[in-house]
Amino acid sequence: MSRLASAFSTILLLALAALLAFSPLDTWLDATMPRIVLLQMPAWILLGWLVGRKRGNILVHLDPRGLGALAFAILTVIFWMIPRSIDTIGYSTRADQLLHASLFIAGFALADGFPRLPFVAKAALCIMGTSHVFALGVFYTKYTALLCGSFSLLQQQELGHWLLRLTPFVLVWALVGAFRALARAAEQERKTARL
Repeated sequence: MSRLASAFSTILLLALAALLAFSPLDTWLDATMPRIVLLQMPAWILLGWLVGRKRGNILVHLDPRGLGALAFAILTVIFWMIPRSIDTIGYSTRADQLLHASLFIAGFALADGFPRLPFVAKAALCIMGTSHVFALGVFYTKYTALLCGSFSLLQQQELGHWLLRLTPFVLVWALVGAFRALARAAEQERKTARL
């Protein structure tokens, strides 16, 4: 891809991020707990990831193994999954914009660092991610007290049900990714052995 095409696609992605952050779509996404967790959070991580993939290895000197990027992304997602944090998004525009910026940066950092991660770290991330989705699904479905004052108990339980429905898909995605990574590592070993 030429530099001009890469720059154009980056500008297009940033324009999409601005549209998502400052349009009525943001208000619609903030209206319910399931929309925040299942649509808005992944959308911001994906946008950051896509921009990060376009920019290449710009953090390689600061984070040669990608572990710092992984830690930052995990801690950012964990912070925004805390019920009090989700609750704050419902009534604070600043918190909502902070969610956008931090998840975008987390996606960017992860796109930059993920290819350099050791296979064990990638596997651990997949296992942890899948178990996290399942555990939160069970928790939000079965817990009968309201965790977020800005949202209803029905929305909380709906989020739990959706997380449980998504768990098998997350597991399949993680397994496919793991097998692809193993295949790439085996191919790289074969190429190295030939030299």
